[in-house]
Amino acid sequence: MRLLLAVVAVVLAVFAAGDTRAQMARIKLTAEDTHTIKEIVLKEMTTPKAAAGDYKIGDQAPADAELQAFPPLIADKVSAVKSHRFFVSGQRVFVVDPKDNTIAEIIE
Repeated sequence: MRLLLAVVAVVLAVFAAGDTRAQMARIKLTAEDTHTIKEIVLKEMTTPKAAAGDYKIGDQAPADAELQAFPPLIADKVSAVKSHRFFVSGQRVFVVDPKDNTIAEIIE
């Protein structure tokens, strides 16, 4: 009985760890980086907004989202996003990996 409980606990731990990793950001941004992106994208740019949704890191970018390149001002200041694209939904900026079209980071 103890062995069965131990096996179940290990299986649950493995699944929980896998889910946590799926939620972790795939690029490293500092607080200053996220502030720079928010200030420019949300306050200074006119960007089309995607439909509201419960998007998570690792999800495919929604089909209705107009993926845009980061403007040179951001790409020069935040090199981690230089090759990425983004879309806006609500007051959140979603950074998308262009290789597989998945959400790599969510800036709130």
